[in-house]
Amino acid sequence: MSKKDFKPQLIKFKKEAFARELKNYTDKIKIENKIENFFLSKLNTTEAPNLDSDILSQAITILQNDSTNVMQLDGQKFAELKRINLNELKQLCQEYTKAKKYKQPNENDFSVYTQNENENENLKIYSDFITAYYNLANRLPNSSFNRYDFYKAFHYWIEWNHATHTVEPSDKFIKLCSKE
Repeated sequence: MSKKDFKPQLIKFKKEAFARELKNYTDKIKIENKIENFFLSKLNTTEAPNLDSDILSQAITILQNDSTNVMQLDGQKFAELKRINLNELKQLCQEYTKAKKYKQPNENDFSVYTQNENENENLKIYSDFITAYYNLANRLPNSSFNRYDFYKAFHYWIEWNHATHTVEPSDKFIKLCSKE
C-alpha cells in the first residue's frame, strides 16, 4: 500500500468533553442574548452592547444620554428614577465574564485519528480484540461477566469510558505500538 492510499481512521471521539464544551458555549450565547435583551427592553435602545468592553458603563452612558433624561441626571440616578435594576445587568456581566472565554467547539479538536498505516493496522487488531472479547463474554451467563473486570485486566492497553461503561481504544497505546 502506498502512502497516497493511507486514510486516517478515527480512534476515538471524546464525546463527553465535546458535549461539556458545547454546553459552556451555549450558556455563553444565552448570557449574551440576555444582555442584549436587557439593552433592548430596559434601556429602549437598538444599540447593541459591545461585549468586549465594560457593559455596565455602556448602559449607564446610554441612560445618561437618553432623550427623556431632561434633568440630565447621572445614569445611575436616572436608572433608579425609571426603576431599572442595574444589579440585574451587573449580575449578567459577572456571569458573562466567567463564560466569555468559551468558543464554539470544533469536533476535530475532540477526535483522535491514526497518523499512518501502521496505526491503522494496530487499530484494526485492537478493535477485533475488543469485539472478540465481547462476543465471547456474551456467550457466558450474565452473572459471570463484568465489563469493568475486562478493563482492569487490560488497563494498560484500553481506556474505560465512565459515561457509557464500555472500553475504548487507547490512542496512546496504538501510537506507542506503531513506533516500535
